[in-house]
Amino acid sequence: MTALDQYTDSHALAERLEYLDEHSWLVDSPDLQLPSDDELRDALERVHGMEHHPKREVVWNKAYERGHSDGCARIAREYAERAELLQ
Repeated sequence: MTALDQYTDSHALAERLEYLDEHSWLVDSPDLQLPSDDELRDALERVHGMEHHPKREVVWNKAYERGHSDGCARIAREYAERAELLQ
């Protein structure tokens, strides 16, 4: 996967997270699922080091929220902590 592919994938996930945040009443829809812990982890890994990624903060904030909500997996919490340190 090229750097551009990684950027594009991360950007798409960030857009999805931002949309869900703005339309939180839709989250219960079967067609709109929150991203998995693995998706969040992958996105954070991809945007790490991309200082000027336009949606970097959105991804981090969502990971932080997910990592600190009840019933979330350990990996989300770990990456949320990293996100907090990197901001």
